[in-house]
Amino acid sequence: MARIIINAWGSAGDFEPFLALGRGLADIGHEMEVLTSENFSPQVAAAGLKFEAVASRELCEKTLAHPDLWVNEWSGK
Repeated sequence: MARIIINAWGSAGDFEPFLALGRGLADIGHEMEVLTSENFSPQVAAAGLKFEAVASRELCEKTLAHPDLWVNEWSGK
């Protein structure tokens, strides 16, 4: 089987589908590693996958709180 690395960045809604994909691939025998924010370390561990932090909890929270991240055509900005 293959060694697969998933790099998942964003909110929980962005992250969770990648975690499910990783768990499914691990279930069929692939060696999985998830690169993501420290925020998601508990979820990765609970899924039984290898975890590597690529961003601190503070950086993730600061990035997700930045108002320009959420600018869209409906916001009027």
